[in-house]
Amino acid sequence: MRTTELLGGLVVLYRLDTAKSGNFQYRFKNPYKGEGYIRRSTKTRDLGLACKIAIEAYETAYHRAESGADRPKITIADLYRTFIDE
Repeated sequence: MRTTELLGGLVVLYRLDTAKSGNFQYRFKNPYKGEGYIRRSTKTRDLGLACKIAIEAYETAYHRAESGADRPKITIADLYRTFIDE
């Protein structure tokens, strides 16, 4: 597996040796949970296009996380545990 680091290592682009399609995949730390990774296929074999897709996905995810667009849903039970049980 050959990897290419983008944005100073924040995004890793790679192609699995076992992949039948030969498409590139990317991964970066999950900005919503703060742990784990988001990993997706770029659905392309073209390195330049794969880099563009991976960087756009990273920027979109981080902007949405910073703006709170994808905040986890809070249930009444969560509020109860937070404010009543304490």
